[in-house]
Amino acid sequence: MKRNLIYLAVAAFALLAVSCNRKCDYEFVKYATFCTTSYNVAENAGEFSIPVVMMNGSGDAQVSVAIEAITAEEDTDYELVTPANGILNFTGDTDTLNVVIAVTSHEGVLTGNKSFNIKLASLTDGVQCGNINKAKVTIADLDHPLSPFVGQWDGAPVFASDPPEAIPTTLEISIDEEDETNSRMIIYGLEAAYAQYAVPVYGIYDADRSIVTVQAGQKVMEVSSQYNFIFIGLDESWSNIINLEMKYDAAAGTLTTLNLYGAIDNNSGSLYSVYEPGAVFTKK
Repeated sequence: MKRNLIYLAVAAFALLAVSCNRKCDYEFVKYATFCTTSYNVAENAGEFSIPVVMMNGSGDAQVSVAIEAITAEEDTDYELVTPANGILNFTGDTDTLNVVIAVTSHEGVLTGNKSFNIKLASLTDGVQCGNINKAKVTIADLDHPLSPFVGQWDGAPVFASDPPEAIPTTLEISIDEEDETNSRMIIYGLEAAYAQYAVPVYGIYDADRSIVTVQAGQKVMEVSSQYNFIFIGLDESWSNIINLEMKYDAAAGTLTTLNLYGAIDNNSGSLYSVYEPGAVFTKK
């Protein structure tokens, strides 16, 4: 038995030696790709460029560019400027070419945000398109009542721990395009301490009071399908659940939380996180 084990060990060592001496050839696939899956542009931006990058090689290659309508209409809301014929021609060592879009401004008219997709396809053998071969372009309507809120807001809400801890965070705010009242926004990032589990919540803007209200009862964190957390506001006594109110100061470009807020465990109902009032978020 001992001799058999020795033979097996010698054989395994020999196979390992052969495999280590074997030359491995790797083939890198040449492909065209966008840099990201989505782009946002204001309706008064004029022309803007979206780069298309050729990876893992040089030489001649052709990539087609096609427009896929969502809510924006070509020649009404935008125009494809480059490539005019719908084909990007990569030559020599050129590794980046731009798709140029001209946006038609409808300032003064409430149109809502408009969007469309741009799709890439290879026309050259041996060249593929990467995973990011489609990008969504959203044209922001500057006449929308919520347009001043769209974007990123930096702040440092204070986590009500012992001792209290300020947690730098960024709110991402966008317009709910399905809302016909033009008052509902989507807010991502209110849960700062456990941002890796955060999900967006809805906020309603009251223009008369300059107040954004985030209603209690929304899911604000999701760890799994069975384990998630519910958004709440709290009064000064910490005993009554209310909505969160945030004061909007247009001149200063700030949102300020006016009361306690946080999250409770949806299973046990126990308090999980609480943030003190007075957190100021400033528009970037």
